[in-house]
Amino acid sequence: MLERAGAQILTCHGRLREQRGQNTGLASYKHIKAVKEAVSVPVFANGNILFSTDIQRCLEETGADGVMSAEGVLYNPAIFNFTLPSPSSASPSSCTPRIPELHNPPLADLALEYLSIVRSQRTRTTPSGVKGHLFKFLRPGLVRERYHDLREKLGKVKLNVPRTAEEGKGWVWVDKYVEVVEEVKARLEEDAREATDNGRIPLEQLITKCPKTGLDLFPWWIAQPYFRPLPPPAEGKAAKKAKATAPPHTTKTSETGTTSIPLETLHDSTNEKHDTVASTIPAKRPPEQVETDAKRAKVDLALHMETQTHEDVRPA
Repeated sequence: MLERAGAQILTCHGRLREQRGQNTGLASYKHIKAVKEAVSVPVFANGNILFSTDIQRCLEETGADGVMSAEGVLYNPAIFNFTLPSPSSASPSSCTPRIPELHNPPLADLALEYLSIVRSQRTRTTPSGVKGHLFKFLRPGLVRERYHDLREKLGKVKLNVPRTAEEGKGWVWVDKYVEVVEEVKARLEEDAREATDNGRIPLEQLITKCPKTGLDLFPWWIAQPYFRPLPPPAEGKAAKKAKATAPPHTTKTSETGTTSIPLETLHDSTNEKHDTVASTIPAKRPPEQVETDAKRAKVDLALHMETQTHEDVRPA
């Protein structure tokens, strides 16, 4: 339908409408491939692009004509800064992980390059937008305890943006951001020298695995993606029903530790056992009964007021 309507390029995200935020999950490449096979116009694939090696894998699995990325580029804009291998070469997905400086540069250098681009623009740029990008670029370092002071310093930068480049004299307000990033850069370089023993230890030996996702974690001074852990599997109807009908529990601490016990077995201050929880909680009445009781209370109140009036006028 889109092609018949005149669409010249299609971009397929490969996710359901419900896959948002923490429920993002993985994009389905087989569905992107189905779209590609169903149309004759170029198709761009989108989804699951975290590392440069994912780009070639996406093209191979979907047959798409190009690849787009959203969140991955926000955390590492250099992810596309490389040349795809020739068809005869080995697939990047089967290679040993590497950290090429072209598409995983030092994150402070990436942030400084971004600020130089901001400074060169004549269009109005909001400080909050610049700050948001910097937090994404520098996230691997700023989340570490050693950098919390610089994270707070970056967050407290407040600026008034001039309306024109001439009025701002070339966006000199960017210098306040540059000062903080330069401090981050100096500290990251110090960490890198210590972790690599002044370059004697290859960066590849410092790659670890994320315990939640199993994906590669690069050293914290290197630009890299941020990935959310996959959402937990949804509970079935039977599990939800069992949880809803289970008696409420609470915790009881003793010398032997903390245990979870049903609420109905708890004792009050008189050491008398409560038979049921429901005995202390009134049952919800139907609406018609509530209305009837309200009318009855209104009549009783009127009779009471009438009786009081007669007693007031009774002769002594």
